[in-house]
Amino acid sequence: MISPKDIAAQENNGNFDSWKDLATKSLKGKPLEKYLEISSLEGIDKSIFYAESAGEIELKTYPLKQIRTQFYDLKKYSKEHFEQDCELGLEKFIMQVQGDKLEHAYLAQDKTHFHVQLAKNSCIENYQGQNISIDVNDLIFKDFEAEVTRVQKVNPSAKFLIDLSHIHNAGGSVVQEITYALSLYANLLECDVASEKIEFRVSCHSELFLNIAKLKALRYLCERMLEQAGQELIIEIHATNSLREQTLYDPWNNILRNSTSTMAQIMGGANSISTRSYDYLFSKLTIEKPSLLAHRYATQTLNILFEESHIEAIHNPTKGSFYIDSICHALIKASWESFLNWRERSFLNSAKDFAIEVEAIAKLRRNEVRTRKKVITGVNDFADPEQTIEKLYSKKWRPVELNFGYFPLRRLAYEFESLRISNELSDKKEKVAIYCRGELAQINARLNFIQNIFDTTVIPYKVIDNQDLGNLDEFSALVLCAPDDMYQDFLSDLKEQKVAARRLFIAGGFKSDDLKHENLQMGMDIYSFVQSFIKEEEV
Repeated sequence: MISPKDIAAQENNGNFDSWKDLATKSLKGKPLEKYLEISSLEGIDKSIFYAESAGEIELKTYPLKQIRTQFYDLKKYSKEHFEQDCELGLEKFIMQVQGDKLEHAYLAQDKTHFHVQLAKNSCIENYQGQNISIDVNDLIFKDFEAEVTRVQKVNPSAKFLIDLSHIHNAGGSVVQEITYALSLYANLLECDVASEKIEFRVSCHSELFLNIAKLKALRYLCERMLEQAGQELIIEIHATNSLREQTLYDPWNNILRNSTSTMAQIMGGANSISTRSYDYLFSKLTIEKPSLLAHRYATQTLNILFEESHIEAIHNPTKGSFYIDSICHALIKASWESFLNWRERSFLNSAKDFAIEVEAIAKLRRNEVRTRKKVITGVNDFADPEQTIEKLYSKKWRPVELNFGYFPLRRLAYEFESLRISNELSDKKEKVAIYCRGELAQINARLNFIQNIFDTTVIPYKVIDNQDLGNLDEFSALVLCAPDDMYQDFLSDLKEQKVAARRLFIAGGFKSDDLKHENLQMGMDIYSFVQSFIKEEEV
């Protein structure tokens, strides 16, 4: 630890080298640069140690005003939701419609931006002269130019929406998201679509700085493309919260995730800012309406950030940040190289190959969740065993992944939540005994680690002592929890007492040839471990 005396001495010195020496001293000699190295899945360096600027990112289209917005899927929202949002001061509504003509008299037309999807049928002729956009992902890529011409002919006022959320929610990397955006953007510009006729939709998750840099890198690259095309610098970005990081269990944690990602939207310079309700995922998967209370929380999150926190009051608040600029430069370089690579391969004709690479990154993400390198609070760590789907949502219900097109929704929590629900619905649950030795202060961390593992899927467990060893028939496994220097005697006693268990586990890395066992320790595949206790075919 750095002492107050060290800090006082440093303040008198006041140069960078003294600060670095002080920090290195606190790390007991470990190199500061090494300790602070952080990398994303695509290899983007997110180190938080910078002694000098990588060069300021200049943005000519950074918005002077950011608009509080709500995305509405009209199958899930009601007049009450709309009236509440109007009362709470929302300035813009983006209505997501799938094929049907919008006939809701209560909607404020002057505030409404229609997003018409072509997945079912072409209905854009119903919105002549209105503010609508067409998801480019719904166009036929192999006939892209003809599709663009068709849309322009049917409804000249229609805009084209490039939705990066498809890649994000399918588990893709930031570089893949921007690559997807630039590839479609370039093709639209080549079809002579004007810059004011193109919009972006971006999903942000709760990794604050990376998402700020993502929005700025996207805007920067689009500005360069517009300059090269000789077009007016007009870039419109609508932003919302990530769906892939939302959870069904402990859904109130979604409020915190959404708050952080909304901050990233504001500080990254999105034109339209929105926040989802904490039960949006349940609504999305069931087509039931989110609760008015949850929806109110979402709107008030925006109001707190705008009216109380004043985050948007400062124009481009991260301008000049060495850290943000460094990540931006790395994203710009990697994304542009990736874009050129896919352009050479003809992105429109290779979308399936691109989707395969997105899926590969998604698998890496899920592996991080399985090993708890990536913690999802309330799911793969710190789960509340008292919660059930039925208690949370007043129905027995098993969610499925939304499997559509090349880019399906791949939620990080899905695997653990699916196992947990299987265990909830099962009539026969396996039970585990945890046998402890040593002072609680010595083993408390290990005991909590073990209990947290079983809580992820609510596998019943009981902490036992010597008196319970005589009858282990009700337990399918026995976990030993003790300090390392006590395990040898521990195992000898068990062998002498002829204690038998179907499966034996040792908390920590202690190895022994006396009894067949497995180890429970940091970095293990938690998912595969708990999966072995849950027999889904018995549900």
